[in-house]
Amino acid sequence: MPTGPEILSQLPLTGVVARAVAGARAYLIGGAVRDAVMGETPTDLDFIVDDAPAVAERMADLARGRSIVLHEDLPTARVVTRVGGERFYVDFAERRAATLRDDLAQRDFTINAMAVGPIGGRARLHDPCGGREDLRRRLVRMTSLRTLTDDPCRVVRAYRFAAKLGFEIEGDTRRECRRLAGRLTDIAAERTSAELLAMLAGQHYSDALRWMLDDGALAVLIPEFSELAGVDQGGIHEFDVGEHSVLTAQRLARVMADAPRIFPDHAEQIGAYLGDPEHRAGLVLGALLHDLGKPECRVPGEGRWRFFGHESRGAELTAEAVRKLRIPKRIRRQVELLVGSHMRLLPFMGTDTPTERGRKRFVRQTRPHHIGLVLLALADRASLRAEPLLGDEDEVHQRVSRIFDAEREMVADREAALPIGGDDLIALGLAPGPLFAAILEAVEEEWVEGRLRNKAEALAWVREQWG
Repeated sequence: MPTGPEILSQLPLTGVVARAVAGARAYLIGGAVRDAVMGETPTDLDFIVDDAPAVAERMADLARGRSIVLHEDLPTARVVTRVGGERFYVDFAERRAATLRDDLAQRDFTINAMAVGPIGGRARLHDPCGGREDLRRRLVRMTSLRTLTDDPCRVVRAYRFAAKLGFEIEGDTRRECRRLAGRLTDIAAERTSAELLAMLAGQHYSDALRWMLDDGALAVLIPEFSELAGVDQGGIHEFDVGEHSVLTAQRLARVMADAPRIFPDHAEQIGAYLGDPEHRAGLVLGALLHDLGKPECRVPGEGRWRFFGHESRGAELTAEAVRKLRIPKRIRRQVELLVGSHMRLLPFMGTDTPTERGRKRFVRQTRPHHIGLVLLALADRASLRAEPLLGDEDEVHQRVSRIFDAEREMVADREAALPIGGDDLIALGLAPGPLFAAILEAVEEEWVEGRLRNKAEALAWVREQWG
């Protein structure tokens, strides 16, 4: 593992930081040290130093960035700057305890309780809690029982780091997470949901999600999910609704990883969608909640249960669940759309041949999350049983790939000028504003679908629809 000086030499801004601290004792701490020890180059750097706001101001001047005061009671300031076109966030905070060792001991997990410094002096790696050994053993371990008890939000953070790094949670730490799960309701929902979303966006979220379920943390954060356990489905479904939902969210990880190979002609657009951490988190959450409406919609059928309208009811229940989570509105809308629309892909995956208009309508009404809906549908299908019985995957992949073809065709359609524009709407007596965009989008759909053939028909249609 690298030494303290080797870690500092890997970071592009430590020379500027050394000038900014002007001889004061400063230390690089936390996640930046963890990532550097693992051989990665962090872009979020945290330092502890005396007189943090003043150091941040000097750093901003030297790095041609800008300084922001984050906290005044516990002086903390952030400098945002760029190096080689990449954005860096450099935080300066004052020490939380009398000594560096005591400060590190108050951190959440051993892998985050390391420091390098002093900056500009004879720097060395400080590791009083054994973080390097836990990195080697691939463990998330609490620094002490008190660190979890004082801030139960760190319970969700333990699963988040396991999901990000692909680590196990150390046994005693896991037991304490289970014991403290009930206290998550004492924490502001914005904090716990931020950790939950970061966990779901992690590359290795699958195991961490299962641990959250087994330890009771998931039921505390999303109590509605508990209603799915034990709800039998019958028919081709091997699992009850709760287990099927978890399995869908877990198998989605493999679908996302395989998507560029499954759809090579559309790998770029899929990669762009999944490259957004919020899209990834919302997609996994949508997979977890996609059948939330089934318990209320269950009616007996021939040899199985049926769940007519469960997607609509599920969208309503999901809207309430994500509202209580206080997750960002953009992700709330995404999750509600995924749950409410996940059954719409059945015709594309079955024997029906969707029309060009049908495919374009689906994309128009769900974009950009039509990509997520395709991936969710494949994960849902792969989770009917422990071992898939269906052998027509290649045919299904070819059929649903036409959704992506429809998107490309729509780009070409949009390049053809619409029959009317904003000036025409003004001539009709409409004032510019948000309604303009809604009307023109509606006209675009009618135009692309072929229901409007010329400008006169478009103007007549607008008059009929909007008076």
